[in-house]
Amino acid sequence: MLHQYQTMGFNLPVIIHPSAIVSPSALIDYGSVVFANAVINASSTLGLGCIVNTGAIVEHDCIIDLGVHIAPSATLAGNVSVGEYSWVGIGATIVQGKIIAAGVTVGAGSVVLENVPANVKVAGVPAKIINAKQFETNNPNR
Repeated sequence: MLHQYQTMGFNLPVIIHPSAIVSPSALIDYGSVVFANAVINASSTLGLGCIVNTGAIVEHDCIIDLGVHIAPSATLAGNVSVGEYSWVGIGATIVQGKIIAAGVTVGAGSVVLENVPANVKVAGVPAKIINAKQFETNNPNR
């Protein structure tokens, strides 16, 4: 949907709260929002239409794809990749170098120690698959 708005000529600003810390080497695509006290560290990339919510931390060299929501106080260690339309729940932690595929929901407070395949929900410490989702990753109404 955001791509359609761009092609129609809509201005999709990047919004960064004044208390957020964003490295000069981070790249943030159009339509993304970085909320209060969030941190985006060196060489990380936020795709189109991402949300990094209050107090969330995205460490160095992370790649956050289209439409991802990183909930308040979630932490992504260095070199984490999060696929399009995924959701990282409040207070969740993703350890360094892990890959979260497209369409994933990471439950609140979970600790992800392994790569996560597409279209599943994971929860717990350590995070485990709790069910496979019944929707496509391009469905914005999930």
